[in-house]
Amino acid sequence: MINDDKRSRNQIRKYSDSIVTCLDSQSPPVVLKKVLEYLEKELQLTIHTQSRSLSDNLSGIYVRSNDTVGIMYNSNHSVNRQRFTVAHEFGHLVLGHAHKDPEHKEIGDINSEDDQEREANIFASELLMPFKWLKKDMKDKSFTTLELSLRYRVSELALGWRLSNSNALLLS
Repeated sequence: MINDDKRSRNQIRKYSDSIVTCLDSQSPPVVLKKVLEYLEKELQLTIHTQSRSLSDNLSGIYVRSNDTVGIMYNSNHSVNRQRFTVAHEFGHLVLGHAHKDPEHKEIGDINSEDDQEREANIFASELLMPFKWLKKDMKDKSFTTLELSLRYRVSELALGWRLSNSNALLLS
């Protein structure tokens, strides 16, 4: 868990990389069930996830009560968006964010100005598209954006956001 008030992308990347390393994953996609099991053990929590029909503008909800966490994600969204939503909600958990009333929370905006939403988006993108894998795949010029989004099981929007926020690092 990262306990700073405001975290850098680098701190979030290191934490998400440590999770992927502990899962012993070697290539995409990251298996969220394994992440859930890892987080339950590491944080000594019970985490329940559930797919529900939510309003179109609501991607997911994270709530915590003592040692139990509930994550609901929108069953009306694509599987890839659901994956990003669950990873985003995991981000709120590991970054120590307090849950907010979903009626008053900006949800689903990948370019949100809210610090907690931005951090959770960074965590989700770093977890689902680890830098070391993405950099390796970007060196293979045969992958199109669509092929990469399918490989990582993320939306093209999430992949585009990830690439635009990592461009300088990927070119090095």
